[in-house]
Amino acid sequence: MNQIADHYRHRVETSESTDFLAQVGHTLNGQAVAPAHVEAMKQQIVDVLDLAEGDHLLDLGCGNGVFTVDLVRITGSGLGLDLSPSLIELARTHHSTVGLDYVAVDLKALAANPAGLDKRFNKVLMHAALQHFQPHGFGALLDSVLDRCEPECTLFFALVPDSSKRWTFYNTLERRVRYVWERFRGRHLFGYWWSPRYVEQACRERDLEINFPPVPQILDSARYRFGIKIRRTDPQ
Repeated sequence: MNQIADHYRHRVETSESTDFLAQVGHTLNGQAVAPAHVEAMKQQIVDVLDLAEGDHLLDLGCGNGVFTVDLVRITGSGLGLDLSPSLIELARTHHSTVGLDYVAVDLKALAANPAGLDKRFNKVLMHAALQHFQPHGFGALLDSVLDRCEPECTLFFALVPDSSKRWTFYNTLERRVRYVWERFRGRHLFGYWWSPRYVEQACRERDLEINFPPVPQILDSARYRFGIKIRRTDPQ
């Protein structure tokens, strides 16, 4: 099984059956995230994507749907995709609503996968999942996503690890040693650290608008993550 999928399967198996945030890794030092922090994350998604009734939302790396379901209750239509069959099963069981579908699919092979090909989306979210992709592959990922979108669309990649703030996260000797050791072993369970320049270059080549919304300051991750908002307007 894919290393990341196996990691999340283990999280599902070792978390409480209804601890949906822990199942997808939303914890702070191993403890539950405060409700106000969860609401801040959700509200930023709504604001940055300007979600409204009638939008068609594509949630990439939707996990167990704990965020997706609330967003689709706003838009009325959405598709959640995730690599982990375990998380998709939980999403279908606990976080379903009218107009929302879930599909287990490897996002790294999205261009060749038929999931949702009969739909076109105008709003796209990837929340705390871009770190599982290598930065040099961003252009290919972007193309595969835009192929699923309407001519006018908005994409939001939230909670992206900032390479310039890496040591703000690995802020103790123990954590830094563990990071170096994991890198030496070729393991990237946390994922890759990103620089805005990878994203800016890909967007310039495609005539896309881009800006970088800051992470809400109430969140601990504001110390070392950033957001990416991309817009494509109808050339006509």
